[in-house]
Amino acid sequence: MAKSKKEQLFTILKESNKPLPSSFLSAKLNVTERSIRNYVKELNHILQATIIVSSQQGYYLKNNAVRLSDITQPQHLEYSQGQRCRMILKELLFHNHFHYVKFAEKLYVSDVTIQNDIKKVVRPFLAKYPLVLKKQGSEYTLCGNEREKRNLMSNLIKEELKDFSYFYFDELNRKYDYLDLKQAIEIILTKHQLHVNSYTLQNITTHLIVSISRLENNCFISEEAKCIPARSESIQAVTKEIAEFLNDRYQIEFPPVEMDYISFVLQSKTYHAVNTCGKIFDIHEYIESRYIHICNEIVNKLKAYYHIEFDRNSLIRFTFHIKALANRSSLNQYISNPHTKITRATNPFLFEIGVFISDILKEHDILLNDDEIAFLAFHIGAFYDASPEKRKPLHILVMLPKYINSIERFQEKTQELTTLADFIYMDVHPLPQAGYDLIISCDHIDTDIPIFYISPLITDFELASLKDMIHDIFKRKNNAIFTKNDVPIGLFKKNYYAFKDYKALIKNLVDELSQLHYVDEAFFKDVIEREKLSSTAFVEGIALPHSLQMNARQNCFSIVINETPIDWNGSDVYIIILIAFSKENRLMFRDFVDSLINKLYESRDNIISMQRINSYEEFIRWIENEE
Repeated sequence: MAKSKKEQLFTILKESNKPLPSSFLSAKLNVTERSIRNYVKELNHILQATIIVSSQQGYYLKNNAVRLSDITQPQHLEYSQGQRCRMILKELLFHNHFHYVKFAEKLYVSDVTIQNDIKKVVRPFLAKYPLVLKKQGSEYTLCGNEREKRNLMSNLIKEELKDFSYFYFDELNRKYDYLDLKQAIEIILTKHQLHVNSYTLQNITTHLIVSISRLENNCFISEEAKCIPARSESIQAVTKEIAEFLNDRYQIEFPPVEMDYISFVLQSKTYHAVNTCGKIFDIHEYIESRYIHICNEIVNKLKAYYHIEFDRNSLIRFTFHIKALANRSSLNQYISNPHTKITRATNPFLFEIGVFISDILKEHDILLNDDEIAFLAFHIGAFYDASPEKRKPLHILVMLPKYINSIERFQEKTQELTTLADFIYMDVHPLPQAGYDLIISCDHIDTDIPIFYISPLITDFELASLKDMIHDIFKRKNNAIFTKNDVPIGLFKKNYYAFKDYKALIKNLVDELSQLHYVDEAFFKDVIEREKLSSTAFVEGIALPHSLQMNARQNCFSIVINETPIDWNGSDVYIIILIAFSKENRLMFRDFVDSLINKLYESRDNIISMQRINSYEEFIRWIENEE
């Protein structure tokens, strides 16, 4: 269920461990900074205290114990449609039936209002699982497959655990003590040498508390379990111990079919822990050849396409992850990832690599959702972001007299800058000036290269100024996307409303590029295939459609900036940048996307200034920070 902007603001502040500036919050929520101030006032009014505090660093929660349910369930009897629908679903899931007339009286709304909520929101939402409502008199009953009912309940709780709202979760937590249960399950799994991370453990624990709740209400899985695959003896042993533990703690008997279902979940979300730190380790003892071959294919393509290389330990961890991922995919038991949305928004290139890997896995009948793609991005980001190859060091020529210890003194004081620059020392004329980003000298030099003058024995004041200058040059050099000779060709449209369907708009933009021979006829199909894997609306309001194949004949953009949004697979999009790059320019794609997203997150003003762009030339100057 969609949350209001106020609820989204509260969630962002709840998740943050530091104050957040209004510029960041306004960009995140796609509203003005004034709206942020108003939301804060309204939230503090609802909570009847100054819970959200404003400081010079930004906004933060004074009391982190406050929950979203304190906002979504205010003391006054005014509930939004979304809040009413949450309450209806809760009644159906915890009690299996719902008396809409009594519910309407309780909320002081008409029974027609509640029936409209059910018709317009609840029924379509349930149909996704698929579950149906049957009406008899004034009462609705939830009907359908028991596994799907549990799946719905689990998904609602998983979504809450992502944003700390706890509307459905609170009731189960009070009865079953979620954290205590999670710790107990982890001990049992560790005892049997089954590996889980915090995400999979959270998923397993959620499954168990949902199962306990349903069993207490006499809701059992019966013949539906015939489709559950056979499980290994080790998984059966763990399942038996968990069932005995749950019976002892909650006095719940688990029939054989229910134990099969627990085994099914464990088999999809755990794997045997292996120590890979020893000198002798044969991965073939633990991983089937099929998955090793798939990983080799992925690794080779990542190296060829993105210059990404794995060290030994990273490759072993990645191979285990792919095997577990394939297992989850075959059982349709994916792990819920609370950080998918923020990963897509703040690390779009890493998320794109996750999509690239998912496209390879698709060829092997391993299908992923966005949560699993984000986990792939985590794996790549764990070692890719630390790679020094991503950063281009400065080349700085230092010209100091070889007198007493001036060079040694300079080296000592600038030691911390060696991570940003290579210092080349020279004291002869004429100087080989080509290829330097900066010259440091005691004497006047006639050059077009930036120069910083210092005294033979550099002072602390000079050192501070030099550090600022080097950091500034380094930032500009590493943020530069295009050189003068490789700026892509571009088409530009302002307020272009010829197409209401985003696929039709993409087709139109691609056709224009095709007529100019910048892309071939297959490009449209490639762009749509990429869109099917995961939406390219990385940031609210902006979509970056492109092909995974990077098979353009000519590097180019086709840009549309509108004042009225287009529906982009469920997202309101105002700015569309169709990207067509060649294979040789994949890293340029990375630099462009990273630079764009970082700039949009810096300040709400950057989003506003982007919407004011009126030509392609203005866009290039804007992205290169020349305006």
